Amino acid sequence: MSERPPLTKLTDQVALTRIAVDDKDWSVRCSGVKNLTDQATLSKLAVEDNDWHVRVLAVANLADQVLVARVATGDTEPRVRKAAVVKLVDQGALAKVAVHDKDWSVRISAIEKITDLAVLDKVATEDSDSIVRRAANERRRQL
Repeated sequence: MSERPPLTKLTDQVALTRIAVDDKDWSVRCSGVKNLTDQATLSKLAVEDNDWHVRVLAVANLADQVLVARVATGDTEPRVRKAAVVKLVDQGALAKVAVHDKDWSVRISAIEKITDLAVLDKVATEDSDSIVRRAANERRRQL
């Protein structure tokens, strides 16, 4: 009887998909997602999985910027939105997050990637949180 390789060594995309989608244990699903490259499955997991850990890992492997922006602006879990912001390149979507996200740490993550001085000025003067205002001012000085 041969031993099965650990999930970290598994590269078979069909097997990884089955694990990432079907296993009941979120930590096992996460192990499946880590080496998954199938964008359709990653997209589904990023939006539909009931555990935020799985959604974070799926977002980290997504290539579709439209979907990444949707997750960054719409997921219920701040840690998932933050993971999406890390992947996001669209300045308009980043601005939306920086100005409107309800979680200060997600807003700061977006601010760190923004290049539009007008958006940074708005956040630096209008955000309700002094830490976020300071982050916007610091980003303005970097540009």
